[in-house]
Amino acid sequence: MKSSAFWCSLLFGIAIFNLKVVCRPQDLELDYVGDEEEDYENDYDDAPYKGPAPVMKSKNETITAKLGSTVNLPCDVDNSKSFVLMWLNASVPQAPTPMWIDNIRQMSKDERINKLSDNSIEIKDVSSNDAGIYLCKLMSQPELSVYHTLVIEAPLPPGTKPTITSFKPGKEISVKKGSDVFLSCIASGNPAPKITWSKNDNRNNDARIQEDGTSLTIDSVTRKNAGIYTCNAHNSIGSDSKSVTVHVHYAPEIEMDDFYSTNDDEVSINLICTVHATPRAKVTWLKDGKAIPQSQQMVNEKNKYTLHLAKVKPSDFGEYTCEASNKEGHSKESRLISGKPKKPVLQTIKDPLDGKKSGMVWTVQSYSNSPTTEYELMYKTKQEPEWKIQRNNLIDDEKNNRVIDIKHEFESTLPSAEYETKIRVKNKYGWSEYSEVHFFTKDEDGVLSESSLLESADRGSAAEFRISIVFVTCLSFALLYC
Repeated sequence: MKSSAFWCSLLFGIAIFNLKVVCRPQDLELDYVGDEEEDYENDYDDAPYKGPAPVMKSKNETITAKLGSTVNLPCDVDNSKSFVLMWLNASVPQAPTPMWIDNIRQMSKDERINKLSDNSIEIKDVSSNDAGIYLCKLMSQPELSVYHTLVIEAPLPPGTKPTITSFKPGKEISVKKGSDVFLSCIASGNPAPKITWSKNDNRNNDARIQEDGTSLTIDSVTRKNAGIYTCNAHNSIGSDSKSVTVHVHYAPEIEMDDFYSTNDDEVSINLICTVHATPRAKVTWLKDGKAIPQSQQMVNEKNKYTLHLAKVKPSDFGEYTCEASNKEGHSKESRLISGKPKKPVLQTIKDPLDGKKSGMVWTVQSYSNSPTTEYELMYKTKQEPEWKIQRNNLIDDEKNNRVIDIKHEFESTLPSAEYETKIRVKNKYGWSEYSEVHFFTKDEDGVLSESSLLESADRGSAAEFRISIVFVTCLSFALLYC
């Protein structure tokens, strides 16, 4: 490997080239008379916003107001003047009602409700009809928003058990994967009830619950956020609860496995396709791109779809695909059923058996009972650019050719060093894939021991990281003067 000094020199030279040659034409363009106005127009026509990013400083709140009072709903946003700001009544999440767009009043003509210069909403002489959820949204990229839940307080006598007076969005809600969910729960009682949330499968770690419990927010939902959410309100007198079912609609997500079993000279294979999807997906099996007709070899159980291949023969070989689709999208996963051996898996590195040779043992599986005829081993030291290749014939002495061990012994003349190696195996149907690359060390006594692949990778990554730092530094130096 070349030294760090070499790489630094090379990259520094590239940076200087960039400074002297690549950057120079930009300077020369300034010498042309009459281009300034044209450049100005090109730069500023439909130019994207380049100022400081807007910041939403207000937080979701539950605001309690007494009948007849005046209440203020804040929406404090820094750097908002270049964007449209909207206020909506979001008490019905599926159909929020616009109230204000910038300083223009929308559907509501209620003179009690006004937008102030600090972007807040003021509601005078509040009534019970004003209770609900209010949304302030800044149409930036990304959008910024804040929700406020307005509770109208009416005096209750002591010893009143909790009652959930407002629960949004109702008994169920359907949302698309990646969208946000906002649930609101307002309860009355005396003493004031404590509000808590629960989920039927206890997996709501992604949810943000307001300090007083009156709202629950989930950002960018996934299928794991689907379920039944329950709001519980309780005090020393009693309790009340309400639930909402959250449906998350998303394109199919597929997990595929293959299992095979043997009986004498016959092999059977089960291809199992687990499909997660809402709405429920339509699932089709294909072989080599052509749909397989429905038959008894297909078994469906809930979201698991199994294709059973009994007594596999060469005509069954091919690429099998599980394809699933619903109105949100489609997905597919494939498995290749072939007579070729599967990718070899390293089992062990052997110590010298006779004081002269050390070896490695791989296990190879196959769907067919075709005997393996040869294997190809490739190895090299870490410093060598080219692989050394060694091919050996295999003797068919296995009763079951579907699972065999490949044993390779290295000659004692192999120099002491760190090596990397990989192997593939052949039968009448062709070559398998190469195994994973494995690292081993041969010491002066001829003993083989496995090297840490992770350690070797880390050393390479560290070197690349150091070179990357040098590159970024040199490039930054050049761009600074462009």
